[in-house]
Amino acid sequence: MSNRKTNIFFTSDTHFGHKNVLMFGKDTRQIILDSKLHNKLHQYWEAKKLDRSIEPEQEILEYWKLLVIEMNERIVANWNSQVTENDVVYILGDFSFMSDEQTYKLLQRLNGTKHLIIGNHDKFLRNVLCRKQFETISDYKEVYIDDTLVCMFHYPIYEWKNMHRGSFHLYGHTHGSVDVEGKALDVGVDNRPNGDMMLWAWNEIKNYMGEQPIRSHH
Repeated sequence: MSNRKTNIFFTSDTHFGHKNVLMFGKDTRQIILDSKLHNKLHQYWEAKKLDRSIEPEQEILEYWKLLVIEMNERIVANWNSQVTENDVVYILGDFSFMSDEQTYKLLQRLNGTKHLIIGNHDKFLRNVLCRKQFETISDYKEVYIDDTLVCMFHYPIYEWKNMHRGSFHLYGHTHGSVDVEGKALDVGVDNRPNGDMMLWAWNEIKNYMGEQPIRSHH
């Protein structure tokens, strides 16, 4: 039996298998495999905003598929470089856009005991095998870590339990586009520093929250 300390990690909005997330990631997921094709892809994306009937050329579509594969593999590699089988990961929703079978196989590759807080795109939960890959599944979750109450929800909320006493609120959904005042943090992939596509470690979150003010409720 290992005596290694159990570490705790958080993530959200991994969007495994979702090609469109590559186009609106804030400052992350900027994967470039071919600069010429990448420029063409972005030109298509901008044109699509003006005319939704436009379809990509086959070479662009194939390149896009390769980018999704690369994105998936980078997140898996990053995850397993941080997380061991002894560790715990809280996933705050929007985990996968892939098929049930693909999602199940992906979950088997990821280290750690996994807890899911359901997001608006987690349709893969209809697969019983996928559900069994999680220790717990909930719409909202509260845990105490180092005597600190941590309130987790896929969506950002304005007020949360004991916020006036220094509790933390962790959320996702917004892809780094919304900052909630107080001790709150978007733990999504697209809100990572420098777009590194890593998970958020508990100590990293504690350090960040230590610099945020306690906000009174009401």
